[in-house]
Amino acid sequence: MADGDLSPVEAAKKVIVEFWGSQVSAWEQCRWAYLFGEGLIDSQTANAWADEVWCVSEEETEELQRS
Repeated sequence: MADGDLSPVEAAKKVIVEFWGSQVSAWEQCRWAYLFGEGLIDSQTANAWADEVWCVSEEETEELQRS
């Protein structure tokens, strides 16, 4: 998944975001609710990565509000 040209944080992002994305596409996995600890990746970074996977477009938000 990650190659030797990436920093540890970049490699972690690549692996994690790809894994989360596969969970969403395979069985519509919901976004995680809790972050139980921080290490190399802090909570702000983890949430930003999660936003990349589980973001809802303005169009989708408006559609949900009309329903």
